[in-house]
Amino acid sequence: MFRKIIFGSLLLIFINHFTYSQEDVILKGYFLEDSIKIGVGSPYVLTAKYPISVDLIFPDSLYDFSPYELDEKLYYPTKSDSEYSYDSAVYYLTSFEIDSIQFYQMPAFILKGKDSVVLTAQKDSIFLQQLVSEIPDSVAVEAMPLIENTTYKKVNFQFNYPYLIIGLVLFFIILIVVLVFFGKPIRKWFLLKKMSKAHMAYLDQLDKTIASDKNYEHLITLWKNYHAKLEGEPYTSYTTKELLKLAPVKSIETVLRNIDKAIYGKPITLPISELYQLKNFSQERFEEKIKEVENG
Repeated sequence: MFRKIIFGSLLLIFINHFTYSQEDVILKGYFLEDSIKIGVGSPYVLTAKYPISVDLIFPDSLYDFSPYELDEKLYYPTKSDSEYSYDSAVYYLTSFEIDSIQFYQMPAFILKGKDSVVLTAQKDSIFLQQLVSEIPDSVAVEAMPLIENTTYKKVNFQFNYPYLIIGLVLFFIILIVVLVFFGKPIRKWFLLKKMSKAHMAYLDQLDKTIASDKNYEHLITLWKNYHAKLEGEPYTSYTTKELLKLAPVKSIETVLRNIDKAIYGKPITLPISELYQLKNFSQERFEEKIKEVENG
C-alpha cells in the first residue's frame, strides 16, 4: 500500500511538470500602424510566450497569408528563462483589398509528433488609406475635352479566303507528319533544354544565396521549390522529418537538421562547405533525371 502511494505521488509530480494547457501559451498579433495603403507593405507583429517544453513555430514564407501577401519577414531569436520561451517576428503584409476597415489574425502552431495544434492571435483591424480622392465633374470635363467627328471614311479591304483555307490545310498536314515521325525526339529535346535552363538558373541563385545571405529559411525554401519541380514530390510541404523518409535525401540528413536548428533554435552560422552539400545533392539528382528523360 505504501509503495502505491509513493508511485501515485511521483506520477502526479511528473504529469504536473510535463503537461500544459493552451492557456499557458500567450499569443498576440497586431498591426504596428493605424492605416495601410494598397500595394504597400504594413508591419504586423506576432509574439508568443509559452512553456519551454512546448515546440511552437510561427508561419514561414510558404504560409498562405490571404487576403494579404507577404513582402518580408523579420524573425528574432528565441529567448528563454527557467520556465518560458519568448518568440517575436514582424511580417510586412501587403493588401490589395478595397475595404475601408480590414481585419486579420495570424496563427502559430504547436508541434505534437506528426500532428500540430493551431493557435490564433486576437483579431486586429487596420484602416485603408485612400490615395485618390473623387475628381469633380467640372475638372474632368476641362481635362478631357471631346471633339466630335462623324465624317465617314471608306476603307477598301479584300482578302483571298480560298488561299487562306489551302494554306491552313497544308500547314496542319505538315504539322501532323512532323508530330508522327519526329514528335517524341522533339518533345524530349525541348524538355531537356527546359530542365537545363532551369537548373543553371537555380544553381546561380543558390550560389548567390549561400555566399551572401545568412537567411537559412530563404535558402531551404529555394532548395525545396526546385526539387519539388524536379522530383515531382511535394518538397515544399514536407518537414525535415518527412523529407528524410525519401531515400535520396538521407545523404544530406546532417545539413538539413543543422539548418532547422539555425532557423528554429539558437542563431548559428553554418560553414559554407556544409551548405554546398545542398548544391551537390541537386546536381546529382538533376543528372539522374536527365538520364531518365534521355532513356525515354
